[in-house]
Amino acid sequence: MKKFYNNHSHKAGFAILFLIFFAPFGIYLIFKHKHFKSKTRYILSAVALVWMSFIIIDGQPTEEEIQAEEVAKEERETEREEKKAKKEQEKVDKKQAKEDEEQAKIDAEKAEVKEKEKEEKADKKAKKKAEEEWDDYRSDLLDHYSDASVLNIQTDKNFSVFYAIVPNEFKLYSEEEKQYYADDIGTLLEEDINAHFDDGAHVYFHYEDGNTMASRKMMGGWKIK
Repeated sequence: MKKFYNNHSHKAGFAILFLIFFAPFGIYLIFKHKHFKSKTRYILSAVALVWMSFIIIDGQPTEEEIQAEEVAKEERETEREEKKAKKEQEKVDKKQAKEDEEQAKIDAEKAEVKEKEKEEKADKKAKKKAEEEWDDYRSDLLDHYSDASVLNIQTDKNFSVFYAIVPNEFKLYSEEEKQYYADDIGTLLEEDINAHFDDGAHVYFHYEDGNTMASRKMMGGWKIK
């Protein structure tokens, strides 16, 4: 760059080029290297300064342009603020949605626990009632089935499985006689028990010594042991 300047700075064309695009330096060159006559140098200097002033003035924005730029700037600023506010609102909404979801989950869990406690309380109440009524009801059943040789009726704690106790002498019966007895008495006994308790109770037949005479089949009926 320095070499280029040294090779061309003394040329009149080089000075005129700067007079057009950067008047102060062009004026410096024409006076330094005494390009043109003195009067011509002053005229060119004046013209270059006027030209530079015109360019500077022409390059300045008008009042309308300034106002338009201010409006555009305000619009851009407003748009940025709106986007920022929208983004912040989305964060708030997302956080609120998450909190609502967590609260809904907590409420659902509480409701589930409450419902479970309610069911357990109802079950306990029903069980207590069944326990209180069982002795009397068992007596009624035994009075009713005593003619069928039912010696005792026992049940589990949930009142879902019942054991009809029959004499050990039944061991001497044939399998067909035992089957007929279990199918006949077992069906009647289950109907009576399920009419008093919830449906689903099953009856098994045990001998006095605790051994099983007939167990309940899953699909219905009794299997002789």
